[in-house]
Amino acid sequence: MENNLAIKAVNLCKSYENRPSITKLIRAGVGRSLGFSNHGGDSKQQKASGDGFALSNLDFQVKKGEALGIIGRNGSGKSTLLQMLAGTLTPSSGKIEIQGRVGALLELGSGFNFDFTGRENVFLNGAINGLARREVIEKFDAIAAFAEIGHFIEKPVRTYSTGMMLRLAFAIQTVLEPEVLIIDEALAVGDEAFQRKCIAHILKMKAQGVTILFVSHAPNQVIELCDRVLLLNQGNLLLDSAPNLGLKYYHKLIYAETDNEQKIIDEIKAKNPKATKNGDSEEATDEGCSKNKKSNPEDSIEPYWDVNFQSKSKVNYQTRGAEIHGVKILSDQNEKVNHLVWGRHYTYSYSVTFQQRPKESVRFGMMIKSLNGVELGGGVSKEHSLSKGFDKEQIVEVRFGFKCQLVSGSYFCNAGVEGIRNGERTYLHRIEDAMIFRVMERNESDVTGWVGFVENCEIVENPAPGAMVE
Repeated sequence: MENNLAIKAVNLCKSYENRPSITKLIRAGVGRSLGFSNHGGDSKQQKASGDGFALSNLDFQVKKGEALGIIGRNGSGKSTLLQMLAGTLTPSSGKIEIQGRVGALLELGSGFNFDFTGRENVFLNGAINGLARREVIEKFDAIAAFAEIGHFIEKPVRTYSTGMMLRLAFAIQTVLEPEVLIIDEALAVGDEAFQRKCIAHILKMKAQGVTILFVSHAPNQVIELCDRVLLLNQGNLLLDSAPNLGLKYYHKLIYAETDNEQKIIDEIKAKNPKATKNGDSEEATDEGCSKNKKSNPEDSIEPYWDVNFQSKSKVNYQTRGAEIHGVKILSDQNEKVNHLVWGRHYTYSYSVTFQQRPKESVRFGMMIKSLNGVELGGGVSKEHSLSKGFDKEQIVEVRFGFKCQLVSGSYFCNAGVEGIRNGERTYLHRIEDAMIFRVMERNESDVTGWVGFVENCEIVENPAPGAMVE
């Protein structure tokens, strides 16, 4: 394996033989003892069903220091893949090569002896990872401090809550300094403050060159942590791409009607872009997609429309009784624009045609995202009930007013309409990356992050006594 690679998987497969149930075996045995024959019926059924593949012919590589997200619906093979990479499950065929010591946070409680105390489990995991007792003693205080479970470190793990088990498991794996860290939805449990602490530590490990494999259903965590993603479906690799593109197609797939799934799967397979973290090959980027980019002085710039500056990563969800069209941003002069000026007011607008009369209340929404998919903010309309009603073929225009306080750069807008189907609220239609816009350059020395919330900053020298509040 090449020196720059941490992981290499070739033709990786995992199958589970479809074995008959105990009831069927007993029934067949009794039938044979009574002289009955099944005339080969069971064998035909077995041939028809075949073996069950949890993973089928996966090929991928992960570079040292890279963070790879693995996404997909439940049952797509994510956990099976991570277990094989962690060495707790053997592939049916294919080959896995890993360079470096592996640390794994798989299903909660794995690697623990529930009758051991937290302290004893720290030493157990240290021994499993090849550390001498002296090394574990040196690291123990750091593990206990990171876990923040207090006196419970001396109590049996069976007395722990799920959040406490996560704290101890994460503390052990991070302080033991793995070269490859595998995380399977572990951050889905535990309080928000500890989740943030874990994410900050993962980012620190990544900066130090640790390779990360990360499974999560939380899009923002995937975008924040990962350089690229693998999208799995029923054990097959559909897409290897930048996080933003992979997540868009993952969401499109999970919201698809059953009879439309194969069409979407074929569409995803046809994509196969060569992607980078900062945007896929098909997305417009801040540097290159506007051929007519203007560079006017700050005091004279005005918002304008550039016909060449278009979203090339638009993803249309399946329509379910409504269709969005005519997405645009309007200036305060009611002119269509995609180059915005800081501090001005704009209207994000789109039209919706109802292909059938909604059975219950509907609402409309918008979201502004960074180029790599971080959701920065948006809004949702109040619900429109049937007392107002929308008729079949009726067209409505949706308008969201906003003040542009984003730092200079390029951004995407989503558009969506929700309704009730089969008793559950879901999308009637949604478009991700419906349009792209750019906020033009300005003096931003007074702004940090993505959005400038602060209107002014005042420095008071020698404040009067009593003016300072403890």
